[in-house]
Amino acid sequence: MPMRQLCAFYFVVCAAAGILLPFFNLHLKQLGFSDWQIGVVAAVAPLGRIVFPGFWGAIADRSQRRNLLMAAACACMALTFAGVLAAKTFAWMIVAFTLVQFFTTLTGPMLDASTLEIARRESFEYGQVRAWGSIGFVVAALAVGKLLDSFPTVAGLSVALLCYVALAGIALRLPPLPAPPPKPAAERARRRDVLRQPFILALLAASLLNQVAHGVYYNFFTIHLRDAGYAPFAIAFLWSFAVGAEVWFIFKSGALIRRFGAAPLIVIALLAGAVRWGAYSLSASMWVLLLMQPLHAFTFGAFQMSAMHIIHDRFPEELRVSGQSFLMIASWGAGSLIGALMSGWAVEVIGASWAYALCAAIVAAGAALALVGLRERR
Repeated sequence: MPMRQLCAFYFVVCAAAGILLPFFNLHLKQLGFSDWQIGVVAAVAPLGRIVFPGFWGAIADRSQRRNLLMAAACACMALTFAGVLAAKTFAWMIVAFTLVQFFTTLTGPMLDASTLEIARRESFEYGQVRAWGSIGFVVAALAVGKLLDSFPTVAGLSVALLCYVALAGIALRLPPLPAPPPKPAAERARRRDVLRQPFILALLAASLLNQVAHGVYYNFFTIHLRDAGYAPFAIAFLWSFAVGAEVWFIFKSGALIRRFGAAPLIVIALLAGAVRWGAYSLSASMWVLLLMQPLHAFTFGAFQMSAMHIIHDRFPEELRVSGQSFLMIASWGAGSLIGALMSGWAVEVIGASWAYALCAAIVAAGAALALVGLRERR
C-alpha cells in the first residue's frame, strides 16, 4: 500500500529533524562557536531554502523519474552530512552544511506535492501520513535526549546520519511519485502569473513573518534551557511535548481545514504565536513551558498544513512542486534566514526575554496582514 512507504519516509526524515533541531546548535556551542557564529550557521539552512528550491522545483516539475531523483538526493544528503560531523572549524562547517542544504531542498517540496497528489488519488488524508513525521520527531528527540545525558552531542548527530542513510533505501521503495503529463508550452501556467495573485502574495508574506517569529525558539531554545539548568532529556521532552500536540492537529488536519477553512486557521495560528512568544518573554519556568508548548499545534501544525493545502489547490498540476518550493522559500527560506540572524543579534544585544517579545510583535503583525489579505475574493 503506498501509504505505508510514505509514512516510513516521513517518520525517518522527521526523526533526523528531531535530532538536529534541538541539538545541532548545542553541538556548535560545544565546539566553541560564539552566539553570532551559531546564528550564521543557523542561517545557512534558510539561505539554501531561498537559493536552491527554485532550481530543484523546475527540475522536478519536468522530471518523469522522480523516484530516482529522490533516492539520489537522499544518498547525497547522507554523504554531505558526514562532512558536517567531521567539521570542527567555522569555515568548514559553513561549507559542509551548505552542501547538505543543497540536496535537502529537493526532498521536502517534491515529497509534499507528490503525497498530496497520491492522497487524493488513493482516497486517504495527507495528514494521516504527515503525522508519522511528527511521531518520528518525538521518538528521535526523546531517544537522543536520553542518549546525550551520558554522551556528547556528536553521538546524537551520528544517529541523524544513520537516518539519512536509511532514507536513500526507503526512497527506492516509495510508490511511483506522480509526474504531470507533458503539455505544450503555450498551455503551461506561468509561475509568475500565479505568484502575482494577491491571495498568494499575502499567504507567502504571512508565512515569512510566522517563521521569523520562530527564530529565537528554533535557534536558542535548547541553549537557554540548558543555561537555566534543564537536563538534555528534559529539553528533549519539552521539544517532543510541542510536537506531540502538533501530531493531533496534523492527523485531523483534513477534516479541520474542511470545517473551518484554511485561511481562518492561518489567522488563528498567528494569534496563538503571539500568545506563545509573549509568555516566553515573561518566564522560562516549567509551568509556563508546559502550558505554552502545546500551542505548537497551531503555530506550526495549523499554519503549515493550511498553507500547503492552499498552495496545492491554487497552483495548477504541472506547477505544484514549484508551488511548494515557493512556500519553502518564503517560510523556511527567507523567514528562517531573517529569524536566525535576528535571533542571534537579539539574544546577544537585548537578551532572550526581549527577543521573545519582539517575536510576539512580529507574529501579531502577521495575523493582521493575514486577516486582511487572505479574504476570499470571488
